[in-house]
Order: sequence, then structure tokens, then C-alpha cells
Amino acid sequence: MQDGYYLVYLVQEDFSGIYLSLNQGVTTLKEQYGADAKKALRGRASDYLARLGVIPEDLISGPIDLQVSSQSSLGALYEQGAICSKYYKQGAIPNDEVLAEDLNRFLDNYFNLVSRETVLFDQSQKEQDEVDLEWEDLRILHVHKRIERNQRLAQKAKKLLGLTCQACGFNFEEIYGTTGKDYIEAHHLTPLSQLKGKRVALDAKQDFAVLCANCHRMIHRSEYVSDQSCPI
Repeated sequence: MQDGYYLVYLVQEDFSGIYLSLNQGVTTLKEQYGADAKKALRGRASDYLARLGVIPEDLISGPIDLQVSSQSSLGALYEQGAICSKYYKQGAIPNDEVLAEDLNRFLDNYFNLVSRETVLFDQSQKEQDEVDLEWEDLRILHVHKRIERNQRLAQKAKKLLGLTCQACGFNFEEIYGTTGKDYIEAHHLTPLSQLKGKRVALDAKQDFAVLCANCHRMIHRSEYVSDQSCPI
């Protein structure tokens, strides 16, 4: 992880304990802010905490102590990037059942942050197959959007499937010349409603179709959202 937030276990440098932490990717911020990266991480952590609301008393809000020997190390950045954390002291680490319960609590915090990403869930961006989704399904919507908009995965799908619309045969470069070169849209074949409660396979060839903008929009408005035999 180089940006955003994620769950991670961080061991103290002297091995005196370990943190389960909802933390931040530090690489991008380090490149953007340089010497002020720690300040930026603390600021973003405070914003994330505000979105989460009240944190249980047994959790640590904000910076943690990784006993780092160098303040210029990545560990020093992870200390400041902590949003909320749970500390386990060496020799007092709980059993697997408690560790699993704690991890599930942190997963809930992670998805709570996801549900508050207002730009992602702007009503104007909804596609036809998302209209009936309720708030408890926002984590699924987030996964769907991240997959469909993952540029690396989309580029791989285009490389494997080509740049010609699989529904109507339209090719942007043939019509628009260099302006349309290498352009096509990647469409995720699994309907959003079917993603609920499932892990999503990131297979560029099997899980995607390449479509022109018109067909992409029309397929989302039709019953053929997951059907490669769409007659458009």
C-alpha cells in the first residue's frame, strides 16, 4: 500500500509488542510532502477518526509507538499514520478467538470509512444495476467500483480482449483516428447484486468485457449487464 488506508499488523522494533492498526499508505505522502509527511499523516488520521466517530476505550486513537531507532524510517511514518490501533504486549497476546474478534472489529472500522467516501457514492454516479442497493451494501459497491476502475486491471483486460467493442464492433481509432487510439471501456461482468457476500476474482479476461461508451451505458440499463451475448 502506497496511499489510502488499510489494515496491518506492525511489530515494535524491539519486539516488545505488536499493533493491529488501521493505518495509512505512506509512500505517496512522503513523495508529496517530504519533511512534512508526518504532519500530513497526522492530519489525515484525524480526519479519518472524525469520520469514524467514537472509538472504543480499549483502542488507541492516533499515533502509536513502534520504538523506532530512526525518525527518518518508514516505521516513524507508520507511527504517525495510525488512525486507530490495538496493542498486544509480548507475552500477553490473546488466543486466536480474541484476535479474530479484534480483526473483525477493525474490518468494520475499515468499511465504515469506505461508506463515508462521499465522492464514490455520489448519487449522480450510480449505474442502473446499483439503484436498489441499500446502505448496508456500500462495501460491495466500493469493491465493485475499485475493481472496475482499477486502471492496471482495465489495461490488462483491454490488452487481452482488444479495443473493439464486443457488443457492436465499434472501434474508436477507426472512426476518430489518433484521438480514439487505445480507447475502449472495461465492463465488469458480475452484476453488483451478485457480489454481495462473495470474494471478487480479479481476472481481467474472464471477469471483463470491452465495450464502447454507448453499449456500456445501455448494457447497464438492460437485463444484459452480465451477458456477453447482448444483442446490442
